[in-house]
Amino acid sequence: MDTFKFANSKDIRCQNLTEMARVGFMKAEPEKKKGSSEYEVYVNTDDNGDIPHFHLRYAQDGSEFHSCIEFNDAKYFEHEGKEDKLNKNFRKSLIEFFNKPAENFDCTNWELALRLWNTNNRRPKVDPYLEMPDYTKLK
Repeated sequence: MDTFKFANSKDIRCQNLTEMARVGFMKAEPEKKKGSSEYEVYVNTDDNGDIPHFHLRYAQDGSEFHSCIEFNDAKYFEHEGKEDKLNKNFRKSLIEFFNKPAENFDCTNWELALRLWNTNNRRPKVDPYLEMPDYTKLK
């Protein structure tokens, strides 16, 4: 396979995704820090959680902020050590991020996150046409 074409492929199935599959990076203003910071949104591959969810962590150091949020409901997914909560501005930034077009893909970041979960996890699957829950209701 041609390396250049592989690197620019829009087909998720052609990518070697091990351990985690990055959806993208977003800017947000958490309560713990002053000013805007960059956060990474991703799904784990072969996640052992029984509920489809995504991870959100501080891009520089995941130990500073790490949260897990369900796809199907505006609820946090309980993961030991990954229990940070999003404030109002952070929740708004998350929604804006998911509504933006995904980089290098013909879909939104939300649609990409759903595809990445289904591509990288055998079970349980998430509806690929699932509407985004109202994440402003995360508490």
